[in-house]
Amino acid sequence: MAVAAQTDAPVRVAQEPAPVEVTEPAPGVFASAWARTWSDRSACGSPGVRPGRRCGWGDAGVTVPWNLYRASGDRQVLEQSFPAMRAWPDYLEKHSTGYLRPAEGYGDWLNVSDETPKDVVATACFARSADLVARAARALGEDPRPYETLSARVREAFAEAYVSADGRIKGDTQTAYVPALSFGLLPEDGGVRRAAADRLVELIEGRDRHLSAGFLGTPLLLPVLTAVGRTDVAHRLLHRRTFPSWGYQIDRGATTMGERWDSIRPDGGFQDPSMNSFNHYAYGSVGEWMYRDITGISPGAPGFSHIVVRPRPGGEVRAAAGRYDSVYGPIGTR
Repeated sequence: MAVAAQTDAPVRVAQEPAPVEVTEPAPGVFASAWARTWSDRSACGSPGVRPGRRCGWGDAGVTVPWNLYRASGDRQVLEQSFPAMRAWPDYLEKHSTGYLRPAEGYGDWLNVSDETPKDVVATACFARSADLVARAARALGEDPRPYETLSARVREAFAEAYVSADGRIKGDTQTAYVPALSFGLLPEDGGVRRAAADRLVELIEGRDRHLSAGFLGTPLLLPVLTAVGRTDVAHRLLHRRTFPSWGYQIDRGATTMGERWDSIRPDGGFQDPSMNSFNHYAYGSVGEWMYRDITGISPGAPGFSHIVVRPRPGGEVRAAAGRYDSVYGPIGTR
């Protein structure tokens, strides 16, 4: 079957791409064409997100081209996308107050009764997009300094507004901590980062070792736990079989990723069909962590021209094997 355009949620009127679910694309003709279409259609925000206030969704116009470049090493995707990439943090800066984003948009969509303040996640995404535009500029031989400065100012504003001296972050939810740790938004001095990482683990333990994150927090959760030295906690989350977890979905007979953690209810029934898609990939982002941290395959340079192999087995995983078909050829570990 040939697919010319990515679609989303045929169960309702949401048939444009869901950009938050395309932030880790595989390189190829389709993904590159998607990035070009996105760039061509962006104006005062991004397609489907006007007036550009939905963090995570709108930021895909930056993260998708950057991740395509990282995966493929193809500078052309950056060259074609850079004007639209640059326009996004420019737009966010104009519509922010003191480099802080307003509490608007979807936020950490479909979290498990653990709502993160929308301004916290939106400002974190703002900092990340500015940082990625600076990196893209450097890769293209452009001047990265305006966006390096912008990213630094957003980070400073985030820390001042939302982070306390003991490492607590406004909202005190799993998703409040995950982007801050992933995007480098916390001060390195005074033990703030370590305290925030410890608090994230406490919040997971406080939910009987379950996650509570939604669309924005989940893709970052396991990679962050590994980055802060708690791969053991990441493996425990991976192998949970009770709600909410990946294992819960599998045990209910799921063969695709549902929109909700409990798209299939414990009794075998389904959630309200008006918002219960079975082709939402956000939680499938766990696959990236499995490749990178279980099989140990990650790029040391764009396009995997250099390779980093560092498997981190743990929990119930005693052995693993994986293969990634890079533009330079297959990469395998076992």
